[in-house]
Amino acid sequence: MRQRISLLPAGGTAPARSQPSDEEMAAPFAEFAGRLVGYGENDTDVYHLMRSLIGFVASCWDHDPLRWTPPRVTAFLEEWLPDNGYYCHECRYLHEPPSYEEWLPTFRSGFLRWLRLTAALGNLPDANVAAARASFQDLTRRVA
Repeated sequence: MRQRISLLPAGGTAPARSQPSDEEMAAPFAEFAGRLVGYGENDTDVYHLMRSLIGFVASCWDHDPLRWTPPRVTAFLEEWLPDNGYYCHECRYLHEPPSYEEWLPTFRSGFLRWLRLTAALGNLPDANVAAARASFQDLTRRVA
């Protein structure tokens, strides 16, 4: 037990959270926006997805747009998204989409593309896709 305790950080305080600069936060979103929209995706819905992602990342503790873990993916898809909806450019607020049937396929494929991009940019394993697929099944059941 002493050996384990000796490995804990000294001082008993939480590490200072690193705040990425505005440029560091914007870079992955600019990269995502600069890529071609996926086959069958709606441009407007991809834009709404990106704005929803920005809102979620801004509400997270660390504000790191590249740090996506399975719990964070689940929190976004199963908690934040149903509670906050998607970003609407016309009214500039978050709310439910006009039609989940039309919106959800683009959102699903666009979000999976986002996870793959952040994994590549952050040199992280692509383990989030499985968590996203499971969470999308839950989200689809909820909106049905």
